[in-house]
Amino acid sequence: MLERLREMAKSRNASVAQIAIAWLLAKPAVSSVIIGASKTQQLEDNVGAMNIDLSPEELAELDSRTATAIPYPGWFSARTVDAVHKAALQP
Repeated sequence: MLERLREMAKSRNASVAQIAIAWLLAKPAVSSVIIGASKTQQLEDNVGAMNIDLSPEELAELDSRTATAIPYPGWFSARTVDAVHKAALQP
């Protein structure tokens, strides 16, 4: 994941932090991003993320790389339900 973020950053002459923040800013569910800058340079770098537009493909790639596993009991049910019952439960 980090290597891919580095590649994206290098292709835009940006920092990895800027790519990560731009990714978060592009998510409709994220209302704000809290940054922890302790130096002016860090703050300026973080604010620079607002000028980065990731493509829909890049956003989808980052989302898929960080997707969480199905929470319990979903993963358990998927393993234990037989094919007939599974088909019956599908909408």
